[in-house]
Formats: sequence, structure tokens, C-alpha cells
Amino acid sequence: MPNETFNTESGLLSAMAICDRHLKGYWATDHNEMLTLGTEYIFSELMVASNTDKRSMMADVANMLTPTSDNSSLQNLDRSNSMWYLWEETYKGISYANTIIKYVDQVQTLSEQDKNAYKGRAYFHRAFRYMALVFEYGDVPLVTTIIDVPKQNYRSTKRDAILQMITKDLNLPYNGCPTRKI
Repeated sequence: MPNETFNTESGLLSAMAICDRHLKGYWATDHNEMLTLGTEYIFSELMVASNTDKRSMMADVANMLTPTSDNSSLQNLDRSNSMWYLWEETYKGISYANTIIKYVDQVQTLSEQDKNAYKGRAYFHRAFRYMALVFEYGDVPLVTTIIDVPKQNYRSTKRDAILQMITKDLNLPYNGCPTRKI
């Protein structure tokens, strides 16, 4: 149960470790797998795929990614090369950060300074992910809590509103507090 796992500092440390690991995976990986950053690049003006002799999303974006394409039409392709990879990986990072934000105040053994350190880092992780989403997609669903039950009625939030929220979050007092190394 999350209430039992995240009511201790070791539970929070594990959640923060996955946030940090996930952020590292955004920029670098030590195995042959598509980076989240690479997915962002392929669907922007930052990168143009030049390989034309392979049947892959990266070599033929215009024909492989259409309004009717889905995973079944891309079944022979590596799952990590599809557009939803950036979406899925980014929302995972948001979920990890939301977990810390929700549970940190329940850890009785932490000082206020340590709680603030966890909050500051979690808000940074969430802000980083939302910044990636809004600059790639524009308006996106805003999830600031942990989703406990299946949800299908997501609505997009305006990009500017999300940018205002993350700016406010990153300017909260605990984001600049001196901290011990977590």
C-alpha cells in the first residue's frame, strides 16, 4: 500500500531515486533503446532522419505516423520509436513526482527542511516533464495528484496555464532552501 510505503524516509528515497533515474534516462541510456529526448527530437525541427532504406518510424515519419496509425499498424516496429513513447515516459515522471508531493508531509521523522528538500526536487521533476510536454504538444492534460482509479475523461489544460503553474511551483520558498544531500 502506498500509505505504508511512502510514510517513511526510505519510501521517499526510493521514489526520488526513480525520479532521478527516470530523468537520467531522458538524456542518456546504457543500452540500445530509444531515448525520450530522441523521440522529442525526431518529432521536431531539431532532427531530420536521413535513413531511407529501413522501415521504421524514424526513417519515414510522414507515412508511418498518421491520424489513423496505432500500435497495431506499427506492430513490426520497435515500440520505443513511436510518438507515444515521449508522452508515456513523461507522464511516468510526473506520476513519480506527484507521489513524493502527496506523501512527503506524512513522514513524521523528517525535519521541515528535509521535507522541503523533497518537495523542491519533486516540483522540479514535475515542472521539467510538463515543460517538455507543452513545448512538444501545446495543451495537455494536467495531472497534479495521484490517479487512484482508472480515468478516461482527461481534458487538456492550456499551455500558458501549465507554464504559469510550473513557474509558481518553482518559485515556492522551499525550492531555494539549503538542503542536505538526498
